[in-house]
Amino acid sequence: MSPNPISLAIVAVLAAFGILLIVLARLVVPGAMLIVLAVIVLAALRMAQQWEEAVVLRAGKFLAVKGPGLFWIVPILDSVTALIATLRRTTQFVAEQTLTKDTVPVDVDAIIFWCSPMCGAPPSKSPATGRRSPGRRRPRCAR
Repeated sequence: MSPNPISLAIVAVLAAFGILLIVLARLVVPGAMLIVLAVIVLAALRMAQQWEEAVVLRAGKFLAVKGPGLFWIVPILDSVTALIATLRRTTQFVAEQTLTKDTVPVDVDAIIFWCSPMCGAPPSKSPATGRRSPGRRRPRCAR
């Protein structure tokens, strides 16, 4: 994962204050501590987009699925190994051999595309009632 804009902004502010403390006030230790803190923030603060989830491993063992949004990791122990896109998912089925009506052998492959509610698909109607499921409502037209 590349550094996100929020962590870059925090790092820039902390590093600038650290450099100002070292150069102007001659406070080397507090300035160096701010610069080290900036490096730690850059390594620890991560962000997953709204349509993503991040798989976090701690020392090679599954820890959590984090996101969407900002989250912290322990820089040396934790690692983000995968980003899962939750917009569209696919499931592939293995080829099956079947016979048609006139006994011709046919191989059938299939892929199903699963779409989450964020895809923008309209809510489906209930087969029993014929009404839309609760959730996203359409705006009423002005009369």
